[in-house]
Amino acid sequence: MGMFNYVNWIMKCPKCGNSIYDFQTKDGDLTLRTVEFCEVDNFYSSCNKCGTNVEYTLKPEIRKLITIDYYNLEVR
Repeated sequence: MGMFNYVNWIMKCPKCGNSIYDFQTKDGDLTLRTVEFCEVDNFYSSCNKCGTNVEYTLKPEIRKLITIDYYNLEVR
């Protein structure tokens, strides 16, 4: 069985309107912990009611917009 992390995200299924909440990602350290969607580039799930698969992928052009100013500097 492959490892993954859970993603803290809930949405309505675009086909049937049922809540989808069991999102997973293969991004990161893969220790079955829960992460926020903004911490990963890709996450996915499927609807328990109708079986529709949904997947979010960060747009490549957004990654290019991130500058050093978005990071906190820590000096030790």
